[in-house]
Amino acid sequence: MHTNPTRGRLVRLTGLIAALALVLGACGDDDDTAAEDDETTTTEAEETTTTEAEETTTTEAEETTTTVDMAAEEDAVGLVAVSFFDRLGAEDIEGAADFLENGEANIPTIRHCANLLPGASIRVLSTEFTDEATASMIYELSLNGEVVLPESGGGAVKADGEWLFAENSWLSLYDAAKDSCTGPAPAA
Repeated sequence: MHTNPTRGRLVRLTGLIAALALVLGACGDDDDTAAEDDETTTTEAEETTTTEAEETTTTEAEETTTTVDMAAEEDAVGLVAVSFFDRLGAEDIEGAADFLENGEANIPTIRHCANLLPGASIRVLSTEFTDEATASMIYELSLNGEVVLPESGGGAVKADGEWLFAENSWLSLYDAAKDSCTGPAPAA
């Protein structure tokens, strides 16, 4: 946010005038009416100065924090999805499970489709947040560098402060591919 340097000087000048009026008023003016007028002017100037300075500072800080946090969250969602598929592509089943919601419970489904996973990777095209712990993304899934699912949808969830590839997104992919899987079928 761009701050107006003239406004900042005006706010400081108003504060200086208010402080000066307060000091001069304390020097002892016998005229009670004049002292009351000075106090009223001083109070109004102080209130205006304080209010304007606080609003400007708060607004700038909030906008900066929100922008940085959302960019970091978007990066984290993309990174977990890429990491999950990179591990699948490298046939690191336990490593992939670390990036999957309920990963340990899904190791049997990953093993079942191990024949389809070598060379798997994704490229996240977009991310949208449903709330602070749920995100949806559009990505393209590739096998050995060839795009096999362009503009596919998936999700990520935040658990214990960490983003994970959503279990329901993995299970949707699994359901679509399980008839071609040759590994040991998961227990029913």
